[in-house]
Amino acid sequence: MTTTTSAAARVAVDDVAGHAGTFAAFHIPQYSRLWVSGALFNLSRWGISFLAAYLANKLSHSPRLVQLTGVAMWTPMLLGGLAGGVVSDRADRRRTMLVQYAVMIPLLVLMAVLYGSGQLRLWMLYPFLVIAGLGFVVDMTTRRAVLYDIVGSGRIDNAMALESLSMAGGLAFGALAGGAVVDAVGVSQAFWLVAILLTASLALFASIKVPARSVAAGSARGAFREGLGLLGTHRALVSILASRRA
Repeated sequence: MTTTTSAAARVAVDDVAGHAGTFAAFHIPQYSRLWVSGALFNLSRWGISFLAAYLANKLSHSPRLVQLTGVAMWTPMLLGGLAGGVVSDRADRRRTMLVQYAVMIPLLVLMAVLYGSGQLRLWMLYPFLVIAGLGFVVDMTTRRAVLYDIVGSGRIDNAMALESLSMAGGLAFGALAGGAVVDAVGVSQAFWLVAILLTASLALFASIKVPARSVAAGSARGAFREGLGLLGTHRALVSILASRRA
């Protein structure tokens, strides 16, 4: 029954593949909600990055400690990307995403309450950012796997291009919005706003029905080793990494 449902969903996606154009992926049912959910998440991510750096500067006036916020936030992305991919292949993707939201939203509320009550200390920022960084790993790997489950191979290139637009928009507007909100209403309210954005992102994601799929076979350790091996042998990956280093 599960195989039949998955096959039917894939056929429906292939039928939509006749649509062309810059926004072709939006013709696929559910993709719009997934894209908006991702856009809100990306906006929240860069808002968190801005708020952490702003607070580190305000509490320490130390350039080194401000830079350390970036290290705390992005090191999980550097070290955990391959592991996140393995998890997304072997775990229930919908449940994984929902758990990620269930951890991050309360943490943002906690930060808002701590700052509002005058109890937030500089050292608290760094474990918060490490946990947020782990959440970003989960989102980057699992959300894109869900994206493929929904759009299929026929529209994945267009869907990923639109996803890149969402990420670039989050980078551009997240810092700008973070600065404007802090200037207008304060740090505590800015944390509350990011929590609200993530809650809206969660609501949209929760409304999506992810097509059934088969779980990848083999051990997680073997899949991790295979991923590392691809870094040196897969032409597409090598060209992407080389262009980024340039």
